[in-house]
This record gives sequence, C-alpha cells and structure tokens, in this order.
Amino acid sequence: MANLLEGFVETRNVSASGFREILDAIDQRITLLSHESALSTHEFVELTALYNNAAYILLYLDANSAHIEVDFLEHYREALGARRPRNDRLIALIKKVEVDSRELEVSKDAFLEFFEQKAGIEEKREADAVAELRRRGAVWRENLDREKSSFLARLGVNVGSSRPDAALYALLSGIESSDVRRRLGAAWRDICERHNDELCSLIDRLVAVRKESAAAQGDVSITERTLRYSQLDVATVRNFLDCSLQIARAEHEELENDLNERYGPGGVRAHFASRVALVRAKEAPTSVALEPCIKFALKIAHDHFGLDSCHVASAPEHMITYDIMRCGKRIGRINFDLWGEHLGRLTNTTQGLRNRTNWTDIIQEPVAHISCRFKKRPGQEPTINFQNAHSLLHEFGHALNHLLVTPRLPNLSGLEYLPLERLEILSMWFERWVFHPAFESALSVGSNKPVDLEKAREIKRLEYVRTHLERNVLAMLDFELHQGTAPISEVYAGIDQRYDIAELCPLSDVLPCFFWPILMERPSGYFCYLWAAASSAERFEKISKRSEKLEDTNVAWELEFRDCFEFDAPSEMPNIAALYRFYEKPNTNINPKDSL
Repeated sequence: MANLLEGFVETRNVSASGFREILDAIDQRITLLSHESALSTHEFVELTALYNNAAYILLYLDANSAHIEVDFLEHYREALGARRPRNDRLIALIKKVEVDSRELEVSKDAFLEFFEQKAGIEEKREADAVAELRRRGAVWRENLDREKSSFLARLGVNVGSSRPDAALYALLSGIESSDVRRRLGAAWRDICERHNDELCSLIDRLVAVRKESAAAQGDVSITERTLRYSQLDVATVRNFLDCSLQIARAEHEELENDLNERYGPGGVRAHFASRVALVRAKEAPTSVALEPCIKFALKIAHDHFGLDSCHVASAPEHMITYDIMRCGKRIGRINFDLWGEHLGRLTNTTQGLRNRTNWTDIIQEPVAHISCRFKKRPGQEPTINFQNAHSLLHEFGHALNHLLVTPRLPNLSGLEYLPLERLEILSMWFERWVFHPAFESALSVGSNKPVDLEKAREIKRLEYVRTHLERNVLAMLDFELHQGTAPISEVYAGIDQRYDIAELCPLSDVLPCFFWPILMERPSGYFCYLWAAASSAERFEKISKRSEKLEDTNVAWELEFRDCFEFDAPSEMPNIAALYRFYEKPNTNINPKDSL
C-alpha cells in the first residue's frame, strides 16, 4: 500500500483498460474488507483511501472524456457508490471501529454520513423533494428571463446568448439620458417584483422540506445542522451579521447619494452601469498574459509559505500542472485546467481530487484541480482578463489550502474538513493580490511596457461597493430564515424594519439567489463568505502596511494562517471594518473627479 496509486499520478498515460484494472482492484479490495468480522484502525484508513482514490480516478476520467474512452464510468460509479448489501456491511463494520483521536472520530463520522445518506429513506426523500423544487426554480428563472428578454426586444435589444440582466447593464452603460436610465431601472424592478409571491412560495416550501428532514434527524433547526460544521454559535453569527450589515448599508447609501447627486434620481439601479462605463472610457477590458499570473501565484506561495514549485512537463496538453515542494520534498500537486468554456462550465471551481494520507504505510500526496472557463484565442499566447486573474488567484488559494491542511486521513479534504467560516479565507486573501503593486510588476516582466491596471482595479472596487449590501442582506435572510418558522417575506420585513433596506436592496434582488448552488448545498451558511472576506482583508492590511515588494512582506504566515490549516485552531471574530476599508477609496491613481 506504500504511496498508494502513485504510479497513476506520475504517468497520466494509463490506457482505458489500465484504468479499469485499477478500479477493479479497488472494488475487489473493498469487497474483501466488507467481509471481515471487524476492521482495525489501519483497515479503516485503508478503506477511506480506496474510496478517495476511486473518486479521484472517476473525476479525472470525466474531466478528460475528450481524450480517453470512458463509456465504463457509470458502471464503476454504481459499483463503488450504490452497492447496497456491501454498503450495509461496511456501515456495521465502521460503527464498531474503535478510535482514539479526534481526527479518526471525525473521519469515521464523515464516512458513516456518506454511506447512510445513500441508504437512508429520509435523506432520499429530502433529496428528491429538493431536486424537484430546484427544477421548478429553474423553470421560474427561465420564465422571468423570457419576460425580461421580451422587454429588451421591445427596446430593440437582442439578448442573444447573454443573460438579460447583462444585456440591460450594457444598454444602461451606453444611454446618456439619466432620466431614460431611471425609467428603465424602475421598469426592470417592476418586472422582477411581479413574480415575488411565486418565488417566495417555492423558497418557503424548500425550507419546509429541509426542516422536516432536520427534525426527523433530531436537529432543532437547519441552522443548527449547518453550524455543526462550524466553530461558531448562533449568537456570534448574529452579532457579526448585524455589525456588517450596518456598515454595508451606510456604504451603499453613500454610493446611492453620490450617484443621485451626479445624475439625478435613480441611484445604483439606474446609473451604476453608466458610472462604470465612464471609468472604462470605452476601452477593452485589460488583458494580461496567463503565464506571469500563474508564476505570480507560485511566488506568493514561495515567499509567504516557503513552498517551491516544479512544472510537470508530462501533463496533458490542455492542462498546466505543478508539483508543490517544501525543502526539496513534494507535498502535493496542482492541476490548472483553465480553458473550459467549450465544456459548458458555469463557474470556476477547485476540487480536492485526492486527499492527503499519512498513516503508517498508507501514504498519498494530495492533488488539487483548478477548473476554469476562460476563453482561449487560437493562434495567440494564452491571455486572460483582469477578472479572470482575480478568479485564478482565488482558486489557487483553495488549491493551496487543500495541499497544506493538516488532517492525515483521506476522506477529510482540505476543502471540506475545516469549519465552514474558514474555507474561503485563504482564497480571498490570494485574490486581493491583484490590487498589490507586486502584481503589476510581475505582469510587466518581459513586457515592452508596464501593464496598466488602474481602471480595471477601480471597476472591480466599484463593483464590490455596489454588491456589499446585497450580500449582507442575503446572508442575514439566509441565516434567519432557516433558523425560525416565519415565511421568507416576513423574515425580510423584519430585517427591513431593523435596518431600513427595502429601497436600497428590495426582496426581488435576493430571492433568485436562494437557488444558487452555494445556498442549496449549505443553507444558513452564506455568512461564511462575509466572514472570510473580512478576515482576509484584515490579514492583507498587514502586507499593505509593510512593503510594496512581494519578497519584503516577511511575516510568520503559517502561524498567521494556522486557522486555515488546523481544524482545532480557534475561529476568531474578524475586524469587520477592514473589509470595507479595503474598498472605501480607489486603489489607483485615477483622477479623483472620476472616482466615487
């Protein structure tokens, strides 16, 4: 079992029949273990490693279906996932495994949860009901988009493959009359609010299904179930959201007043797109070379975490792969799979495809897979825009988190094991580097002229200022809705009564968000993104106060980010004001009269 499946990680040129042999061997070993009268701790760890590696191979093959014949995947998904008699035997065996550490206890609980969800009638009933409501939510969204598209068509705008909201944004950005923009913004809000009752009813039913399932499993509320994966209690989260929402409301009201003073009534809804267009000045989005962006991320990892990197030349053509080293020893691997637009990817993600294991002779190194949907221009050197660079650094932070997290058991991923409020801290800290002068310097190396990022940074800053209130209202609404018994319209009315937000952030702005994957997967947990944003901004301030040079910002970063790598480290309340300070004034030298 030494260095489990290391041959697969190294070669990548395994044939389809070779993959089947590996999966068959894994499947047979799992069956043998399931017939044991009892499992030792060592055999339990081996079992988790077998399942983790099988999942890794299946995901790898699925991502490379254009290059490898994969018609056998469904067979192995079924064999490894839903083989009921074997699963029942494994559940009984795992329940009897004696553990002597918190790490083993958490791993055992996670493994049992994985199997019991496949076997439990209540969990299946909840999953089926949620899937149906999710489908109805998608139909609702399609109908609303159709109505919005018809409205735009009457104005002579062909939406095409864009979303209607993006088409409206483009339209507003080119209209000179502030009064026309105001009337268009008001009409758009009317369209969105016309279907509030229907969507509220869907969301209330979704919450009811979850509450019924939570009660059947002994949980007081969905919030309680979600906070099992957190170190925070309800009071701490409430206090955090209250403080953050108050600051966000004041910030948004200032933005609203500035736009009204500049353009007349209509505020953010009518005039923000025009304001951004003024900053952009009809110039194309900033384009930067991809290779320096990746090397910049690797340099941050080197200078702040003592990590070296080595390019893997044998990686597939469509993928960029680096081994990550410490003191000359490889600690893991990162795959950059960036050109996924043609595959229909909707988001940029990082998956911990293979988890760390270091248990007696069961050893494997973690692998992280960064999957993005950037556009590739045939015949040109790979380039990405500023937003893509921001996303790339964010996903790199997730990948590094997966490689550096300390659990030694294979079913505890760096992207799953930590308390949920700390899952986004390192990734958000990395994304802030696009605002650091060292980023500009890195992109200019080997270039004929310095890379100008001023306008791109100012637009990004403005976009964050515009969305802070909406994110805070959504987090508060998500948290309170899943904790109590009131319908969503009443919960929102209560928030409005306390914070006076209805005109600045109407309910129709946040209702569709409840069908986002992140809110579907972790109801009541959206607050973690605000928590991580504040925590990462607070830590980044230490860099800004030290030096403009990357290598001169020497801090004990492993200690600084201990909570990103160790489960038992405390979750400390971040300095909320640091988040808003980061965006409160331009990070550029743009003329003050052109900035808000």
